[in-house]
Amino acid sequence: MKKTHTALLVMAALVVAAFAAPAAASADYWTEEGAPLEETSEFTMSSGAFTREGPVFGMKCGAVSAQVRVGEAVSDMPAISFSKCEGTGAMAGIKMTATPEGLPWAVQPKAQTGKVIVNTGILQVKRNDTGAPVGGVSGSSYWELTPDHTEAISSFKLLGSTVWGMTDKASFSVSPAGRYGFE
Repeated sequence: MKKTHTALLVMAALVVAAFAAPAAASADYWTEEGAPLEETSEFTMSSGAFTREGPVFGMKCGAVSAQVRVGEAVSDMPAISFSKCEGTGAMAGIKMTATPEGLPWAVQPKAQTGKVIVNTGILQVKRNDTGAPVGGVSGSSYWELTPDHTEAISSFKLLGSTVWGMTDKASFSVSPAGRYGFE
């Protein structure tokens, strides 16, 4: 009986190891200068333009800056700011304020697709002249950040969509450039 029990334990260990190895090999993780990150680090992303466009109106911002924390135990965006925002389309010329809510926003590298996914909280957009929320422009988004190089990121292209069917676009430079990547 003892031999059978030992053999079953050995077989169970082999089965677990067989399934664990491919999972570990396909894990998505951040790197710093090519080595897996063991401690939390940060980089910043900045853009000279951000747009959120819909079929009738939208918003454009002249500057966006974001802080991104990456590491073995964390991957998020604890701070992001939008400035110089105004309406487009039917709301052209109306000054707006865009305020992120629900920070930090989750940030996940996906090595298989070569993209970084950001599940944003609410981006609350209000008119500066009345303080009223702008329905359809405010809301959460699903962003895909495509890096110039997954192993040493210097820039990202953002393409996203909101719960209201609007499209988000931006191009970001990363600082420090080329230091962080993902696998």
